[in-house]
Amino acid sequence: MNDLASHNKRRAAVQLLSFALVLAAVVFVLSVLFVGPVIALLVGVVIGAVAAYSALRFGASAILTVSGAQPASREKYPRFHNLVDGLSVGAGVVRPELYVVQSPGVNVFTVARAPGKTSLCATTGLLRKLDRIELEAVVAHELTHVRALETYSNTVTVATVGSVPLLADYTDLAVQNGRKWMWPFALLFGLLMFAAPLFAWLLRRFTDPDQECLADLRGVAVTRYPPGMAAALETLKNTSTVVDSGSRAAAHLWISSPFGADDANRGARSAGLFETHPPLEERIAVLREL
Repeated sequence: MNDLASHNKRRAAVQLLSFALVLAAVVFVLSVLFVGPVIALLVGVVIGAVAAYSALRFGASAILTVSGAQPASREKYPRFHNLVDGLSVGAGVVRPELYVVQSPGVNVFTVARAPGKTSLCATTGLLRKLDRIELEAVVAHELTHVRALETYSNTVTVATVGSVPLLADYTDLAVQNGRKWMWPFALLFGLLMFAAPLFAWLLRRFTDPDQECLADLRGVAVTRYPPGMAAALETLKNTSTVVDSGSRAAAHLWISSPFGADDANRGARSAGLFETHPPLEERIAVLREL
């Protein structure tokens, strides 16, 4: 696990550096004819560095905002807090901040601002429909993502490789919520989403398709009860995991696909392009063999 965490930490650093360099190169090419090579290079480096810092500092917050996440108080969600308290110790991680999304869909995800600074967000549908053993299983699954720094690496991927679709969803939501001054940015990023297939391809290239299956197995190692994880995934399979909010770029963060066949989310026409999850049936079959 330590080797995997080190790998994911290096991977996140490489993504941030690559993001800064690519953006600096684009700015340099666009401005060199107007201000000369030296100033263009300086401007490019500054903009690239600021963009990379912003992606790291504000990426997780943007994902939570677009997802409609709200802090989960201990008074209102005591079972959720108690489970996470105990499992965080068992998984060997710093206890994440807890959030909820008001949605009947049964789903959960984690994001990270930095290693050790994570947030776990569950839908109200998941908290309501899963029994204690099933909820323990999915929380353990997510905490193993945290321990392996997959959550951190995946958040960086969304904030860099998926920055355009994330900002398209973020600015669109801001305009819908009354921040009309952001409509030029919403229009700009909306136009850039004509390249949605490119962004989706890049996100798939930076996402490990086996990640969820491996986290299922690591979660079982924490709970020591394979039937609990299998039962949780059965519940997800037999109910809806669709969430009516969230960014297309962050779809791979969820434990199961947040998209539906008739998805009415923002950008539904391109939603399927961002699908990365293996079928739940395959994940359940693996657990049944344990």
